[in-house]
Amino acid sequence: MEEFKRALAQKAGFECVQETPSENQLRLVGRVPASKTGQWLRVMEQLLLQAQNAEWNIDLSKQYFLRGSRVLYGWRIIVQAAGVAQHDRLLAGIVIGTPVVQTQLQEVRLYGRGSNDAMQRGGRGAQPLFQAVVGPAMKRMKG
Repeated sequence: MEEFKRALAQKAGFECVQETPSENQLRLVGRVPASKTGQWLRVMEQLLLQAQNAEWNIDLSKQYFLRGSRVLYGWRIIVQAAGVAQHDRLLAGIVIGTPVVQTQLQEVRLYGRGSNDAMQRGGRGAQPLFQAVVGPAMKRMKG
């Protein structure tokens, strides 16, 4: 199941830390970097969708464990089928064919000079959205 593992690593950053193969089952435990979580969720979705009408079953879950006094988790993938190794290329193809998740920037800090940011007596400067002084109130401030 090397192609499947390579595809998971390439597409979703899945780093396999434990593999337990047998004739009819493959069990992988691994980690996914936080930066790839969106893509990992998309890969899981595709695998689950394809498993609905396939000759194989898949179980995707988190496995929790202790490392020292910290509770950590890894992603567990269990693929079951008669002669599971024969499905390696098919599973890898599903993973590779998963659309890439488009990311967008959520928030950016705007840096500037603090002395010019505050609302000044003459009505100049930055004001919070929906709290901006406008209209007759602005005229009274300038007055």
